[in-house]
Formats: sequence, C-alpha cells, structure tokens
Amino acid sequence: MTGEPLEKFHGTTLPTTCEVMRVYFHHHEDMKLSQKDAVILTVRQVCVIWSKARIPMAEERNIVRKIELLLEKHRCICRNKNRGGAAQVAREKNFDVGLNELFDIAHPNAMQLIKIEEDRACLLDQHSDREFVTGKVDKELAALEDRREARLQSQIKLQKKRTSAAAERATGFKLE
Repeated sequence: MTGEPLEKFHGTTLPTTCEVMRVYFHHHEDMKLSQKDAVILTVRQVCVIWSKARIPMAEERNIVRKIELLLEKHRCICRNKNRGGAAQVAREKNFDVGLNELFDIAHPNAMQLIKIEEDRACLLDQHSDREFVTGKVDKELAALEDRREARLQSQIKLQKKRTSAAAERATGFKLE
C-alpha cells in the first residue's frame, strides 16, 4: 500500500500521508526503533519541513496522535486484508485515496495566523493541486526578520540599562 520505506522526505512540497508512513516504516523496520521512538522521529522530521514552509503547526502531541491513529487504521486494514468483502474493499480504497493527500498538521487557525498572503496561498495549494514548492531562503524576508531581531535585542539592552540606572539612583550604589 505505502511502498518501500523512505529514509527521509524528498521534494519541495509538504509531505503526503504516504511519505510520512514510508519514513515511519524506515525508522521502525529498517532502523529497528520502537514504535514510539519512530513516531517521534518522524514527527520531528515532518515539523522541520512545515517550519521551512512557514506554516503554523499543531502541537507535537497532536501530531503524534495523528500518526498513531493512521498506523492503527493501517494495521486494521492489513489484519483484515484476506476478508475481501465489500466493506473491506471500501476501507482499503478509502485508505489508498487518503495516502496521496497532504499530511495536514497545520494549526487549526493557520489561515488566520499566517500573515503573508503567499504562504496562505501555498497552504491552500498543498491541499489541492500541490503546485507550490518550497525554494531557497526568501532573502528579503530573512533580512526583515534579522532587523526585527536586532531591534528587539537593542530594546532589551536599553531596558536593562535603564533599570540598572534607576536602581543606582534609588540605592546610591553602582550595580554591575
């Protein structure tokens, strides 16, 4: 159903459910990690890709639960694969269709939290056509964030200096 285990995520799009399961199976079967450890390692790898896409994510515990539910569904289908009844065939078909869809770990309010319209469009695209790809670092945005961080650090430094000066005046002692 899912294909060969996959060592790491490939490509420049957000991972599908099938890719997530293949990476999990690599960790669990090839690397011989426990189910819990394999799930956690897979979740962390998925989170790295989502953070590169700058899309707000659900909490890690919720993502772990989502993979565990997916694995349980997979086990049930594999356990009953020889039944061949209409209900089993329908479950298998439904599961196969879901494998090619985005493994969605977006924050429930992601569309409201995303401030950049292009990022919002990217998330919507990943749910449908999957034409948007992640590329190299957006240099303008990185420079903007660097300036914002530098400004924040200078404000913190100035606040400490003011607090220190106020304490000196109040006590008459120089604080270092």
